[in-house]
Amino acid sequence: MDGYGHIRQAARLGIESAGGEPFLIEDYGAINSSPRNACLDGVGSCDALLLIVGPRGGFIAPSGKLVVEEELDEAIRLVRPILVYIDKTKRDDSAEAFAAKVSKYHSGFHRATFTSADHLQTQIADDLTPVVSELNLPKRNMHQLNQILVKESDRNSGTPHLRVVIAPEREAEMGSFIDLANLKSILGIAHDCDFLSHEYAKTNTEGADSLTIEQHTTVRSSVLDRVILRENATIVFESVLGTRDKKVDWHQGWLSEMVIAGEQVDDRIATACDCTKRLFDRFDAYSRYPQFHYNACLYDYGSVVIERDPKPRNSMQVPGYRTNEPLVAFDQFKIVGRASLDRSSDLAKQTTDKLMRKLRTQNTNSNNF
Repeated sequence: MDGYGHIRQAARLGIESAGGEPFLIEDYGAINSSPRNACLDGVGSCDALLLIVGPRGGFIAPSGKLVVEEELDEAIRLVRPILVYIDKTKRDDSAEAFAAKVSKYHSGFHRATFTSADHLQTQIADDLTPVVSELNLPKRNMHQLNQILVKESDRNSGTPHLRVVIAPEREAEMGSFIDLANLKSILGIAHDCDFLSHEYAKTNTEGADSLTIEQHTTVRSSVLDRVILRENATIVFESVLGTRDKKVDWHQGWLSEMVIAGEQVDDRIATACDCTKRLFDRFDAYSRYPQFHYNACLYDYGSVVIERDPKPRNSMQVPGYRTNEPLVAFDQFKIVGRASLDRSSDLAKQTTDKLMRKLRTQNTNSNNF
Protein backbone atom coordinates (compact mmCIF):
# COMPACT_ATOMS: atom_id res chain seq x y z
CA MET A 1 0.00 0.00 0.00
CA ASP A 2 2.98 2.29 0.52
CA GLY A 3 3.21 4.87 -2.25
CA TYR A 4 -0.07 3.69 -3.75
CA GLY A 5 -2.48 5.60 -1.56
CA HIS A 6 -3.65 7.92 -4.34
CA ILE A 7 -4.66 4.91 -6.45
CA ARG A 8 -6.52 3.29 -3.55
CA GLN A 9 -8.30 6.58 -2.89
CA ALA A 10 -9.31 6.75 -6.56
CA ALA A 11 -10.71 3.21 -6.25
CA ARG A 12 -12.65 4.23 -3.14
CA LEU A 13 -14.21 7.21 -4.94
CA GLY A 14 -15.07 5.08 -7.98
CA ILE A 15 -16.85 2.52 -5.80
CA GLU A 16 -18.83 5.23 -4.03
CA SER A 17 -19.78 6.80 -7.39
CA ALA A 18 -21.16 3.42 -8.47
CA GLY A 19 -23.38 3.26 -5.38
CA GLY A 20 -21.20 0.76 -3.52
CA GLU A 21 -19.66 0.86 -0.05
CA PRO A 22 -15.86 0.49 -0.19
CA PHE A 23 -14.04 -1.76 2.24
CA LEU A 24 -10.29 -1.08 2.55
CA ILE A 25 -8.25 -2.78 5.23
CA GLU A 26 -6.58 0.51 6.20
CA ASP A 27 -9.97 1.78 7.39
CA TYR A 28 -9.76 -0.58 10.35
CA GLY A 29 -7.51 -0.40 13.37
CA ALA A 30 -6.31 -3.27 15.53
CA ILE A 31 -8.26 -6.49 14.89
CA ASN A 32 -8.20 -9.64 17.01
CA SER A 33 -7.05 -11.78 14.10
CA SER A 34 -3.88 -12.64 12.19
CA PRO A 35 -3.18 -10.37 9.19
CA ARG A 36 -3.82 -13.31 6.84
CA ASN A 37 -7.17 -14.18 8.41
CA ALA A 38 -8.11 -10.51 8.56
CA CYS A 39 -7.51 -10.16 4.82
CA LEU A 40 -9.44 -13.31 3.92
CA ASP A 41 -12.28 -12.47 6.31
CA GLY A 42 -12.41 -9.04 4.70
CA VAL A 43 -12.97 -10.65 1.31
CA GLY A 44 -15.74 -12.78 2.79
CA SER A 45 -17.44 -9.73 4.25
CA CYS A 46 -17.75 -8.08 0.82
CA ASP A 47 -20.21 -8.64 -2.01
CA ALA A 48 -17.63 -8.17 -4.78
CA LEU A 49 -13.84 -7.96 -5.16
CA LEU A 50 -12.08 -5.17 -7.01
CA LEU A 51 -8.51 -6.26 -7.81
CA ILE A 52 -5.82 -3.74 -8.74
CA VAL A 53 -2.43 -4.97 -9.96
CA GLY A 54 0.19 -2.30 -9.42
CA PRO A 55 3.99 -2.07 -9.68
CA ARG A 56 4.72 -4.49 -6.79
CA GLY A 57 3.37 -7.92 -6.03
CA GLY A 58 3.59 -7.41 -2.28
CA PHE A 59 4.00 -9.92 0.52
CA ILE A 60 4.31 -13.67 0.04
CA ALA A 61 1.99 -15.80 2.21
CA PRO A 62 3.14 -19.09 3.85
CA SER A 63 1.39 -20.88 1.00
CA GLY A 64 3.96 -19.43 -1.42
CA LYS A 65 1.33 -17.27 -3.09
CA LEU A 66 1.07 -13.51 -3.00
CA VAL A 67 -1.28 -12.27 -0.30
CA VAL A 68 -3.41 -10.61 -2.97
CA GLU A 69 -3.47 -13.92 -4.85
CA GLU A 70 -4.88 -15.68 -1.79
CA GLU A 71 -7.54 -12.99 -1.56
CA LEU A 72 -8.42 -13.58 -5.21
CA ASP A 73 -8.66 -17.33 -4.60
CA GLU A 74 -11.00 -16.67 -1.65
CA ALA A 75 -13.27 -14.47 -3.79
CA ILE A 76 -13.37 -17.20 -6.46
CA ARG A 77 -14.22 -19.82 -3.83
CA LEU A 78 -17.04 -17.65 -2.52
CA VAL A 79 -18.29 -16.96 -6.07
CA ARG A 80 -17.98 -13.20 -5.68
CA PRO A 81 -18.05 -10.90 -8.73
CA ILE A 82 -14.45 -9.89 -9.55
CA LEU A 83 -13.28 -6.84 -11.48
CA VAL A 84 -9.56 -6.60 -12.39
CA TYR A 85 -7.61 -3.43 -13.19
CA ILE A 86 -3.94 -3.43 -14.22
CA ASP A 87 -1.76 -0.36 -13.89
CA LYS A 88 0.13 0.33 -17.12
CA THR A 89 3.42 0.81 -15.34
CA LYS A 90 6.67 -1.05 -14.84
CA ARG A 91 6.16 -4.04 -12.51
CA ASP A 92 8.47 -6.19 -10.42
CA ASP A 93 8.74 -9.90 -11.21
CA SER A 94 5.99 -11.05 -8.81
CA ALA A 95 3.56 -8.38 -10.00
CA GLU A 96 4.35 -9.20 -13.64
CA ALA A 97 3.68 -12.90 -13.04
CA PHE A 98 0.41 -12.11 -11.24
CA ALA A 99 -0.71 -9.75 -14.00
CA ALA A 100 -0.02 -12.50 -16.53
CA LYS A 101 -2.02 -15.00 -14.48
CA VAL A 102 -5.15 -12.85 -14.20
CA SER A 103 -4.88 -11.97 -17.91
CA LYS A 104 -4.85 -15.55 -19.22
CA TYR A 105 -7.30 -16.14 -22.04
CA HIS A 106 -8.90 -19.31 -20.61
CA SER A 107 -8.55 -18.94 -16.82
CA GLY A 108 -8.07 -15.21 -16.29
CA PHE A 109 -10.38 -12.22 -16.35
CA HIS A 110 -11.42 -9.65 -18.92
CA ARG A 111 -9.37 -6.99 -17.19
CA ALA A 112 -9.08 -3.28 -17.81
CA THR A 113 -5.95 -1.12 -17.74
CA PHE A 114 -5.45 2.39 -16.44
CA THR A 115 -2.79 5.08 -16.67
CA SER A 116 -3.72 7.47 -13.85
CA ALA A 117 -5.77 7.74 -10.68
CA ASP A 118 -8.47 9.76 -12.45
CA HIS A 119 -8.61 7.19 -15.25
CA LEU A 120 -9.05 4.36 -12.71
CA GLN A 121 -11.77 6.19 -10.80
CA THR A 122 -13.81 6.72 -13.97
CA GLN A 123 -13.30 3.11 -15.10
CA ILE A 124 -14.44 1.68 -11.78
CA ALA A 125 -17.50 3.94 -11.59
CA ASP A 126 -18.58 2.87 -15.09
CA ASP A 127 -17.84 -0.84 -14.67
CA LEU A 128 -19.17 -1.30 -11.15
CA THR A 129 -22.51 0.49 -11.52
CA PRO A 130 -24.28 -2.42 -13.31
CA VAL A 131 -22.66 -4.92 -10.93
CA VAL A 132 -24.03 -3.07 -7.88
CA SER A 133 -27.51 -2.85 -9.42
CA GLU A 134 -27.55 -6.60 -10.19
CA LEU A 135 -26.22 -7.84 -6.86
CA ASN A 136 -28.82 -9.92 -5.09
CA LEU A 137 -28.82 -8.48 -1.59
CA PRO A 138 -31.86 -10.08 0.05
CA LYS A 139 -33.72 -7.98 2.58
CA ARG A 140 -34.95 -9.33 5.87
CA ASN A 141 -38.24 -11.25 5.95
CA MET A 142 -40.24 -8.71 7.95
CA HIS A 143 -43.26 -10.97 8.41
CA GLN A 144 -41.04 -13.53 10.10
CA LEU A 145 -39.39 -10.85 12.23
CA ASN A 146 -42.76 -9.53 13.38
CA GLN A 147 -43.86 -13.06 14.28
CA ILE A 148 -40.78 -13.41 16.48
CA LEU A 149 -41.56 -10.09 18.18
CA VAL A 150 -45.19 -10.87 19.02
CA LYS A 151 -44.83 -14.61 19.56
CA GLU A 152 -46.91 -15.71 22.53
CA SER A 153 -44.93 -15.79 25.74
CA ASP A 154 -44.05 -19.22 27.12
CA ARG A 155 -43.61 -17.93 30.65
CA ASN A 156 -47.25 -17.96 31.80
CA SER A 157 -46.16 -16.30 35.03
CA GLY A 158 -48.29 -13.19 34.94
CA THR A 159 -45.10 -11.20 35.53
CA PRO A 160 -44.44 -8.31 33.14
CA HIS A 161 -41.52 -8.88 30.84
CA LEU A 162 -39.85 -7.21 27.91
CA ARG A 163 -38.77 -8.60 24.55
CA VAL A 164 -36.27 -6.84 22.27
CA VAL A 165 -35.64 -8.11 18.73
CA ILE A 166 -32.66 -6.92 16.68
CA ALA A 167 -31.59 -8.25 13.27
CA PRO A 168 -29.41 -7.02 10.39
CA GLU A 169 -31.34 -5.21 7.67
CA ARG A 170 -30.09 -7.77 5.16
CA GLU A 171 -30.52 -11.50 5.48
CA ALA A 172 -27.41 -12.95 7.04
CA GLU A 173 -25.70 -16.16 8.02
CA MET A 174 -23.87 -16.04 11.33
CA GLY A 175 -22.98 -19.61 12.15
CA SER A 176 -20.59 -18.25 14.77
CA PHE A 177 -23.63 -17.16 16.82
CA ILE A 178 -24.75 -20.73 17.42
CA ASP A 179 -21.33 -22.41 17.59
CA LEU A 180 -20.84 -23.71 21.12
CA ALA A 181 -17.13 -23.07 20.67
CA ASN A 182 -18.01 -19.37 20.91
CA LEU A 183 -20.26 -19.72 23.98
CA LYS A 184 -17.58 -18.43 26.34
CA SER A 185 -17.04 -15.32 24.21
CA ILE A 186 -20.79 -14.71 23.92
CA LEU A 187 -21.30 -15.06 27.68
CA GLY A 188 -18.35 -12.76 28.30
CA ILE A 189 -19.89 -10.06 26.11
CA ALA A 190 -23.33 -10.44 27.71
CA HIS A 191 -21.78 -10.13 31.18
CA ASP A 192 -19.50 -7.22 30.26
CA CYS A 193 -22.44 -5.15 29.02
CA ASP A 194 -24.55 -6.15 32.09
CA PHE A 195 -27.39 -7.86 30.26
CA LEU A 196 -26.43 -11.00 32.18
CA SER A 197 -25.04 -11.06 35.71
CA HIS A 198 -22.47 -13.34 37.32
CA GLU A 199 -24.79 -13.37 40.33
CA TYR A 200 -27.26 -15.74 38.66
CA ALA A 201 -27.18 -19.30 37.36
CA LYS A 202 -27.11 -19.92 33.59
CA THR A 203 -28.30 -22.66 31.27
CA ASN A 204 -27.90 -22.94 27.51
CA THR A 205 -29.85 -24.91 24.93
CA GLU A 206 -28.59 -25.71 21.45
CA GLY A 207 -31.18 -25.82 18.67
CA ALA A 208 -30.88 -26.73 15.00
CA ASP A 209 -30.47 -23.06 14.05
CA SER A 210 -30.31 -21.25 17.39
CA LEU A 211 -28.54 -21.00 20.72
CA THR A 212 -30.56 -20.01 23.80
CA ILE A 213 -28.96 -18.74 27.01
CA GLU A 214 -31.16 -18.36 30.09
CA GLN A 215 -30.44 -16.70 33.41
CA HIS A 216 -32.17 -17.93 36.59
CA THR A 217 -32.23 -16.73 40.18
CA THR A 218 -31.25 -20.30 41.11
CA VAL A 219 -30.78 -23.48 39.10
CA ARG A 220 -34.14 -24.72 37.73
CA SER A 221 -35.94 -21.58 38.93
CA SER A 222 -37.99 -19.31 36.68
CA VAL A 223 -36.14 -17.47 33.95
CA LEU A 224 -35.07 -13.89 34.63
CA ASP A 225 -33.40 -13.17 31.30
CA ARG A 226 -33.07 -14.96 28.00
CA VAL A 227 -30.90 -14.41 24.93
CA ILE A 228 -31.75 -16.29 21.72
CA LEU A 229 -29.14 -16.11 18.97
CA ARG A 230 -30.24 -17.38 15.57
CA GLU A 231 -28.15 -18.54 12.65
CA ASN A 232 -29.75 -15.84 10.47
CA ALA A 233 -28.21 -13.25 12.87
CA THR A 234 -31.49 -12.35 14.60
CA ILE A 235 -31.04 -11.80 18.33
CA VAL A 236 -33.94 -11.92 20.80
CA PHE A 237 -33.61 -10.59 24.35
CA GLU A 238 -36.21 -11.21 27.06
CA SER A 239 -36.22 -9.84 30.61
CA VAL A 240 -38.56 -10.01 33.60
CA LEU A 241 -39.51 -6.54 34.86
CA GLY A 242 -40.68 -5.30 38.25
CA THR A 243 -39.67 -6.91 41.52
CA ARG A 244 -36.19 -7.86 40.28
CA ASP A 245 -35.27 -4.17 40.19
CA LYS A 246 -32.50 -3.54 42.72
CA LYS A 247 -31.65 -0.08 41.44
CA VAL A 248 -34.84 1.56 42.77
CA ASP A 249 -34.83 1.28 46.55
CA TRP A 250 -38.55 2.04 46.97
CA HIS A 251 -39.47 -1.23 45.25
CA GLN A 252 -41.02 -3.15 48.09
CA GLY A 253 -44.39 -4.50 49.08
CA TRP A 254 -47.54 -4.01 47.02
CA LEU A 255 -46.17 -1.01 45.11
CA SER A 256 -43.53 -3.12 43.38
CA GLU A 257 -46.32 -5.21 41.88
CA MET A 258 -48.04 -2.16 40.41
CA VAL A 259 -45.28 0.13 39.17
CA ILE A 260 -42.25 -0.52 36.98
CA ALA A 261 -39.52 2.11 36.96
CA GLY A 262 -38.93 3.51 33.50
CA GLU A 263 -35.22 3.53 34.31
CA GLN A 264 -35.32 -0.26 34.66
CA VAL A 265 -36.88 -0.62 31.21
CA ASP A 266 -34.25 1.78 29.86
CA ASP A 267 -31.53 -0.37 31.39
CA ARG A 268 -32.82 -3.67 29.98
CA ILE A 269 -33.15 -2.19 26.48
CA ALA A 270 -29.82 -0.37 26.60
CA THR A 271 -27.91 -3.46 27.73
CA ALA A 272 -29.60 -5.57 25.02
CA CYS A 273 -28.58 -3.02 22.38
CA ASP A 274 -25.05 -2.79 23.76
CA CYS A 275 -24.78 -6.59 23.78
CA THR A 276 -25.88 -6.71 20.13
CA LYS A 277 -23.33 -4.09 19.10
CA ARG A 278 -20.52 -5.92 20.87
CA LEU A 279 -21.52 -9.28 19.39
CA PHE A 280 -21.46 -7.87 15.87
CA ASP A 281 -18.22 -6.01 16.57
CA ARG A 282 -16.78 -9.40 17.57
CA PHE A 283 -18.24 -11.63 14.85
CA ASP A 284 -18.73 -9.07 12.05
CA ALA A 285 -15.59 -7.01 12.53
CA TYR A 286 -15.71 -5.61 8.98
CA SER A 287 -19.27 -4.27 9.28
CA ARG A 288 -20.84 -6.34 6.54
CA TYR A 289 -24.08 -5.62 8.39
CA PRO A 290 -24.06 -1.90 9.36
CA GLN A 291 -27.86 -1.42 9.55
CA PHE A 292 -30.34 -3.20 11.82
CA HIS A 293 -34.07 -3.72 12.29
CA TYR A 294 -35.05 -2.97 15.88
CA ASN A 295 -38.21 -3.16 17.97
CA ALA A 296 -39.38 -3.98 21.49
CA CYS A 297 -42.52 -5.45 23.01
CA LEU A 298 -44.09 -5.64 26.47
CA TYR A 299 -45.84 -8.83 27.64
CA ASP A 300 -48.04 -9.85 30.57
CA TYR A 301 -48.26 -6.27 31.75
CA GLY A 302 -51.73 -6.60 33.30
CA SER A 303 -52.51 -3.52 35.39
CA VAL A 304 -48.96 -2.27 35.87
CA VAL A 305 -47.83 1.22 34.95
CA ILE A 306 -44.38 2.46 33.98
CA GLU A 307 -43.17 5.63 35.67
CA ARG A 308 -39.90 7.49 35.61
CA ASP A 309 -38.37 8.12 39.04
CA PRO A 310 -41.45 6.76 40.87
CA LYS A 311 -42.00 7.87 44.45
CA PRO A 312 -43.33 5.98 47.50
CA ARG A 313 -47.05 6.42 48.16
CA ASN A 314 -49.87 4.94 50.19
CA SER A 315 -52.35 4.58 47.31
CA MET A 316 -52.56 4.94 43.55
CA GLN A 317 -54.89 4.66 40.59
CA VAL A 318 -54.49 1.46 38.64
CA PRO A 319 -55.65 0.86 35.07
CA GLY A 320 -58.89 -0.93 34.45
CA TYR A 321 -59.39 -3.68 31.91
CA ARG A 322 -56.69 -4.16 29.29
CA THR A 323 -56.55 -6.63 26.44
CA ASN A 324 -53.04 -7.66 27.58
CA GLU A 325 -52.10 -8.31 23.96
CA PRO A 326 -48.37 -7.86 23.28
CA LEU A 327 -47.67 -4.12 23.41
CA VAL A 328 -45.27 -3.26 20.56
CA ALA A 329 -43.24 -0.07 20.91
CA PHE A 330 -43.04 0.91 17.24
CA ASP A 331 -45.70 0.15 14.65
CA GLN A 332 -42.91 -0.80 12.24
CA PHE A 333 -39.40 -1.98 12.99
CA LYS A 334 -36.99 0.94 13.18
CA ILE A 335 -33.84 0.96 11.04
CA VAL A 336 -30.86 1.84 13.23
CA GLY A 337 -27.16 2.03 12.52
CA ARG A 338 -24.64 0.10 14.54
CA ALA A 339 -23.57 3.27 16.37
CA SER A 340 -27.17 3.73 17.59
CA LEU A 341 -26.90 0.42 19.43
CA ASP A 342 -24.30 1.91 21.72
CA ARG A 343 -25.50 1.88 25.32
CA SER A 344 -25.02 5.63 25.59
CA SER A 345 -27.48 6.38 22.78
CA ASP A 346 -31.01 7.63 23.43
CA LEU A 347 -32.65 4.69 21.65
CA ALA A 348 -33.56 2.94 24.92
CA LYS A 349 -35.19 6.01 26.43
CA GLN A 350 -37.10 6.65 23.21
CA THR A 351 -38.41 3.08 23.26
CA THR A 352 -39.42 3.21 26.93
CA ASP A 353 -41.25 6.50 26.41
CA LYS A 354 -43.13 4.95 23.50
CA LEU A 355 -44.20 1.97 25.63
CA MET A 356 -45.27 4.30 28.46
CA ARG A 357 -47.48 6.33 26.12
CA LYS A 358 -49.07 3.22 24.66
CA LEU A 359 -49.77 1.82 28.11
CA ARG A 360 -51.52 5.05 29.09
CA THR A 361 -53.79 4.90 26.03
CA GLN A 362 -54.93 1.44 27.12
CA ASN A 363 -56.21 2.72 30.47
CA THR A 364 -59.90 2.48 29.60
CA ASN A 365 -60.94 2.63 33.27
CA SER A 366 -59.07 3.43 36.46
CA ASN A 367 -59.55 2.10 39.98
CA ASN A 368 -58.14 3.39 43.24
CA PHE A 369 -55.91 1.05 45.19
